[in-house]
Amino acid sequence: QSGHYGRAEKKAHRKSLALQSFQKTPAVLSSPTLAKKTTGMTPLAGPRLSADQLKQHYADCIKLSTENKINAKNAFGLHLLEYIDTILQEKSDNFQVVGCTIDAGAKIYAGRVDAVHGDILKMLGSMGNTEAEGENETEEVGDLD
Repeated sequence: QSGHYGRAEKKAHRKSLALQSFQKTPAVLSSPTLAKKTTGMTPLAGPRLSADQLKQHYADCIKLSTENKINAKNAFGLHLLEYIDTILQEKSDNFQVVGCTIDAGAKIYAGRVDAVHGDILKMLGSMGNTEAEGENETEEVGDLD
């Protein structure tokens, strides 16, 4: 009986951890109007940038891209993808600029995918460890009978 209770308790704990991670989701994803009021962020777009800020951010993203410094750690801090349509509309006459912008966007997207993939692997690994511990406890309790 105690082994079964331990398993149920661990399952409830994992469920609460998952719920906590969903609650940490930015307000941008949960409520667009609330997000605009409280954080100054547009839905799924990140911070609102002025024209000058956007130009500077674009330059920073292109610089990081050419230096191959876009990775899983900084990809979510780069908002080129959220503004790529605006940028490409302004610079659509220069194919080299369009190509570099798309390349930087692809690197940012790849970095974001890598970050999410790594987080999922960590989560699955920790879930596997807790499940294996629960099975070992159940076997030990069964051996006492």
